[in-house]
Amino acid sequence: MAPIPPLIRRNTLYLSAAQALHSIILQLNVVLAALVLLQLSGSPALAGLGGGVVWGGRILIVYESGRMMDRFGRRIILILGVALSAGAIVLLGFSALYLSTIGFLTGLVVFGVGTGVMQQNRVAVADMYPTTRRAEAVGSLFTASVVGAILATFFISSAVSVAYLFKFEPFVLSYFASLPILGSIATFIWLVKPDPRDIAKDLHLYYGEAQITHSSGGGSANPIPIMKVLAYVPLLIAFMSSALAQGNMTMIMALVPLVLHSHHIDVPSISLSVTIHFLGMYALALLLGRLADRVGRKKVLIAAGLISGVGSLLTPATPDFWAITVGTFLVGLGWSGATVATTALMADVTEPLKRGQVIGANDTFMAITALIFPFVGGLLIQEFGFIGLGLFGFFASIVAVLLPLGLKEVKPGIYEHGHGRVGVEVGGA
Repeated sequence: MAPIPPLIRRNTLYLSAAQALHSIILQLNVVLAALVLLQLSGSPALAGLGGGVVWGGRILIVYESGRMMDRFGRRIILILGVALSAGAIVLLGFSALYLSTIGFLTGLVVFGVGTGVMQQNRVAVADMYPTTRRAEAVGSLFTASVVGAILATFFISSAVSVAYLFKFEPFVLSYFASLPILGSIATFIWLVKPDPRDIAKDLHLYYGEAQITHSSGGGSANPIPIMKVLAYVPLLIAFMSSALAQGNMTMIMALVPLVLHSHHIDVPSISLSVTIHFLGMYALALLLGRLADRVGRKKVLIAAGLISGVGSLLTPATPDFWAITVGTFLVGLGWSGATVATTALMADVTEPLKRGQVIGANDTFMAITALIFPFVGGLLIQEFGFIGLGLFGFFASIVAVLLPLGLKEVKPGIYEHGHGRVGVEVGGA
């Protein structure tokens, strides 16, 4: 297994720190957005719109930001994402202070744009590792989100306590108090040198020729027609698998509070169940990445779909709190395995100067299913009860199990497709 050079290890640590800190900002907004919208509008329906507005913002940017990453480098675009998030936080804080619903919704859209850019930091991490360590690296980045989730609880509690002590509006103070965190995120990203895109172009200089399974090559940053991307079987499988995992995970996460509430579970317990779901998403990502590097992306994708399917069926099948919570944990775990494996797969088969736009295009599909699945799940609950939700998630997961069967992975990270070629690179020779 390839040893990790000190420079790569340091850059990964900086990006992981940025990921952990950004998780604090994300969780802050998850907690506050619905509460502020409820306070501003008095409408529970509008309060629930907050998450959807953020996802809508992501759709506006993720492909274009990926393309800009390929052209200008990873760091500058990630810092632009931080700047957009900072502007959004300022707008959200002032809108909460001056009771502007339109301003607050606009802030959520801008925040979604900034977050969509920031979540492409996994492109930068994947750039810096050879095939044999790539999934592990992406998994380690996701695992950093667990640290951020824990820190977020203390940050929000402290900000609210200080606000009450000095008679400030707690929501407003919480938003403005998070600005230094965004400054720290930008600093960590700036410390990543050289730019991961440039490392990817000359990966052999860091690991040696013997550790590189095929030439990394720079290529060009010219746009790839989306139909060319979708015509390449490994990428089509990656796109569809990650989109199904994202849609199912978002649906269960959004609607499980209704399942628990229907069984008269109290709000603190519902919050605990959602927290355990997040642990499923992130806590084991590093181990799943190592597994994908050892046994292959294909096997992890198949296992991830099976795990998600079991979790989807278990969630609405019983009134027992812990059974439901185990179901949500399994759905989160399935999402984690699918996202880590597909990110590694996409990086495996794309040149460095095509990687950002390919993963950005994939993120667009993920954002679309994240909007559609919760809506469909709500309709199914209305028509067929909670069992309709579970069956929809189960059948989506079965499709996600079948898709990777068409992936010809001759060994972890190396694929055979079309005319017997191995390791074909999109945009390459």
